[in-house]
Amino acid sequence: MSSHAFTPQSQQGSGMEEGIVPVENAKCQLLRWYMFEEEEIVGEGKIASIDLSAKVHHMPLGRDCWKVWVEEVYMSQLPLYRPTDEFRVLSEAMGSTVTLPKSYMEPN
Repeated sequence: MSSHAFTPQSQQGSGMEEGIVPVENAKCQLLRWYMFEEEEIVGEGKIASIDLSAKVHHMPLGRDCWKVWVEEVYMSQLPLYRPTDEFRVLSEAMGSTVTLPKSYMEPN
């Protein structure tokens, strides 16, 4: 992954450190979540919430996951990390929110 990192606002201090991106509403690249050999960008989005108690389609995010808006999709038939009753693959979630482990997002 790149040298840039997302940092929750409570850890930012002044927010002016080089390479630090505020988390909420930050644009990000969505990475393929089941390929371990290399990173592959499967879409782009915007972080909606990092609150562990936030819900995506009635399910809490839980540990190490963030809620992200899906704005662009490059791999339409990719199964979602956490499918819902409404969405099974990434393209179906376009314009909506999904749950994704924070380690599979990169600042954009």
